[in-house]
Amino acid sequence: MFAFGPKSLALKASGVAVVATLCILLSGVFAAQSANAAWGTPILGNAPTGVATDATGNVYVAESFGNRFVKYSPTGDQLMAVGSPGTGQSQFNSPNGIAVEAGGAIFVADTGNNRIQRFYPNGSYQTEWGNFGSGVGQFKQPTAVAVDGGGNVYIADTDNDRVAKCNAWGFCGATFTYDSIGGISGPLGVATDSLGNVYVSDSGNSRIVKTDPTGDVLAVWSSYGSGQGQVDNPAGLAIGAGNTLFVADRGNGRVQRLSTGGAFLSQWIVPAPYQAAQPTSVAVGPGSTINVANPFNNRVDRWDPPTGPTGPTGPTGPTGPTQPTGPTGPTQPTGPTGPTGPTGSTDGPVINPPDKNNNGGNNNGGSTGGNNNGGNNNGSKGKPKPKQAIIKPVKVWMEGGGSVVRPGSSVNMKVSVKNSGTLTARNVYVYMGKKALAGRPSVEVKRGFMIRTLTPGWTVTGTVTIFFGRRASGNVAITGQAWGNWGKKILYIRR
Repeated sequence: MFAFGPKSLALKASGVAVVATLCILLSGVFAAQSANAAWGTPILGNAPTGVATDATGNVYVAESFGNRFVKYSPTGDQLMAVGSPGTGQSQFNSPNGIAVEAGGAIFVADTGNNRIQRFYPNGSYQTEWGNFGSGVGQFKQPTAVAVDGGGNVYIADTDNDRVAKCNAWGFCGATFTYDSIGGISGPLGVATDSLGNVYVSDSGNSRIVKTDPTGDVLAVWSSYGSGQGQVDNPAGLAIGAGNTLFVADRGNGRVQRLSTGGAFLSQWIVPAPYQAAQPTSVAVGPGSTINVANPFNNRVDRWDPPTGPTGPTGPTGPTGPTQPTGPTGPTQPTGPTGPTGPTGSTDGPVINPPDKNNNGGNNNGGSTGGNNNGGNNNGSKGKPKPKQAIIKPVKVWMEGGGSVVRPGSSVNMKVSVKNSGTLTARNVYVYMGKKALAGRPSVEVKRGFMIRTLTPGWTVTGTVTIFFGRRASGNVAITGQAWGNWGKKILYIRR
């Protein structure tokens, strides 16, 4: 189902093999952050990590957990779903990136299988290329893919710290490591504009790199931070009208729009009902709307075009406040919060529902993520407690103990997740992230892991590897998030 916010219009999704539901929320989200109330609650899904659109406004979503990609019409009807877990043709292992060329061919970054798969417009398998390695034509966890007007395919070869340039049939002629700017670290996004320029999310260094088609660096934008134009672990990129660049600013939980010179134009704050808004991909269309992959909240959000920011920035801003008060339509947003209906759906267990008397499942957890004592209380004596799957706490620690790490090293982080509810929780994704606290940590987090089944009262522990760059310094918080609860461990980088 696509749920369109203020208009309260529900469109029924079609298709037979519907494993997950895609929720797109259409609302007026301008630069003013007060519009954030227009968002609804998340629904169970398959962790949409990549999103793309074609010339007619169809939306393509790569589902990391679902191991497939799904195509939707501009109005929300499911048109096709392709893929299953595995290593064969049309099978995937945690796909992340997706792109569509002008002719309709579909390219998917099959991350866990270290390859790119190409499909015909009707979804049938066409070809593939790549395997694990660091040679030309090989990949290590490719995360994003982009196609330019000449049929060149650019791949964010994440764990090789580079971008690969191939043709549409899999011949890879070059790799770009950008040594002139000291290299890049863990790129998570790539895009091309109408002039053939290439934009790369240098995620580990929290900056955007702009190059020509041969890999020569034209500009380096942004720096680490949360201010306008600054980024924190940027991910997916997309080009909009006038070659403006949209950036999924993952660590800051927002999307920014930058000019062709890298200047800040506007931003959209991603709502975080479960304190886990970390957008991973962005695509423009239909029209000038933007679609944002929000995997931890299991949805794709659709936002209105960036026409509003010019209002707040203009002198009419003072009169603008009368607009915000006029749009007491933000009481419409409280309507979309009515999508608490999805949390009551019979499709699966209710995960961390809001508690009227305390914070319930939305506990932010502190260092252990688990001091919430309200998730299982319905706030009323005499009434039976609702049957729920409640994920708490989430604990994060370094294998072997300690908190001191050294540049150029790697450590294993242990993460434990407990189901304190009464129902079995299924397909619980543990998302690993980072938050620089001082200095320039230059940290790469090897994603997370999924817990297929978590029985009531049981705790499951997983391991994720963290890599530190040779020039890393300062300290960093390594976070683990699962269904709205999160924990963190602060690591100190000592030279």
